[in-house]
This record gives sequence, C-alpha cells and structure tokens, in this order.
Amino acid sequence: MRHFAMALLFIAAMIVGRPTSSSEPDGSPITGDARDTVVFDGDSFDFGGRHFQLAGIDAPELGQRCEKEDGPNVACGLTAAYELRKRLQLDPRPLRCWPQSETQDGTILAVCAAGEDDLALVLVESGYARALPGAQIDYRLAEEKARGSGIGLWASKKNLAPWAWRAERADANANTPEDGCVIAGVVESAGRGADARLYFGPLDHQYAAKSVDAARGGRWFCSDEAAREAGFRRPGEGASR
Repeated sequence: MRHFAMALLFIAAMIVGRPTSSSEPDGSPITGDARDTVVFDGDSFDFGGRHFQLAGIDAPELGQRCEKEDGPNVACGLTAAYELRKRLQLDPRPLRCWPQSETQDGTILAVCAAGEDDLALVLVESGYARALPGAQIDYRLAEEKARGSGIGLWASKKNLAPWAWRAERADANANTPEDGCVIAGVVESAGRGADARLYFGPLDHQYAAKSVDAARGGRWFCSDEAAREAGFRRPGEGASR
C-alpha cells in the first residue's frame, strides 16, 4: 500500500519493462530464496530481516472488501495477499530485489523479480493490484487490460482504490477491526524493562494469539504504513541487518 509521495520516488527511480538480463535496474540486487519470504499483504513482505514494498503498485489493504454483483462482499485485501504469497512460496526460482529508495521507517521500496518475472507487473496483469498514478507505462497498460477483462479484483462490482479506502479511515483513533483495520499493533515485553512494538496481520501464524492492549499502547491499524509511522515494526525485522 502506497502513499503518493512513494509514487513520486518511483517515477524517478523505476525502470521500464520486466527485469531481464538486458534491462535490469542499476546496482546489485538483494538475492535469496523466494520461499524464505514472509508475505504481509498484497504488495509487501519481509525478507532477510527487512520489510519490502513493491514499487509502482498498490494492492488492497488486508481488511478491505470488494462488492460483488451477486452474493456477499469478498475479502479482496486478503485475496491479494494470498496471491502474492502463492507466487513467492511456490516459486523455486531465486528472488532478486533492486532497492529504489528507503522510507524513514525503514521500508525498502524495490523492484523485485522471481526468476525473470517482475512481481509487481505480474500482480497487476492478473488483476490483484493497481498501478500507482504516474507508474511506468507497462504497469498502467496492464491494469487497463486486467480491468477490461474483469479478472482478479476487477471481477467485483465495486473495487475502491486502496488509497481512497485508506483516506476514508483517516481518523487513526477510531480504527477498529469492524472498520476493516485488522492489523494488530501489539506492545510486548522485550526483556530488561524494554518493550517491543510489533504489528501482525491475518497471514501471520501468531496473529490469532495476539492481543491489542490499549492500556499498554496497542492499537489497530488499517495499513502497514500507518503501523510503521506509529513506531511499530515487523517481528524479526532488523535481525540480520
């Protein structure tokens, strides 16, 4: 999930097309096994003790729902997250991420490829993420094609842009899981009198066991950006830095 400021950074740093041997981003990539990632939501994951967000796209937030023509609303945020996890966890090819920039909260905005496939482009092509305003042309064309084909998230009658969905929940003090703000900000003892401020999402295996204790400073968040801006971090983040 992305802010418009991140889109501006993306425009300045992003390359055109899929990462291939003839058109890779500058610099050395961070590499590893895609199956070692811990996917948080539809466009971000933990990898090697760092938190990555895919540059140029915005996927629905974890608590976001989309309206169907008939039948109940669908959990499109969770659907997008499961799609990214499937593409990473079942892919035996190496993962390569070229950092484009780093936010103040330590998130790495990156172009990432599993094998030769640009992950962000694949997600947009399959209808599970939107191209950010001002994103490179192939991302925007891929979104138009997915939208026209009615695939992925575009099968829904109403598919609110993630940034618009977040804007509707701008009052951080009023956020609850009932509003779709399902990210648990938890304050835990880290030993020696210190506290750890961590955030968890529904894809984390520890999620069901976590309790948001407002008396200790725990909160519910609508996005990982909001949690990080409030000083919360992912479990294990920084372990290998």
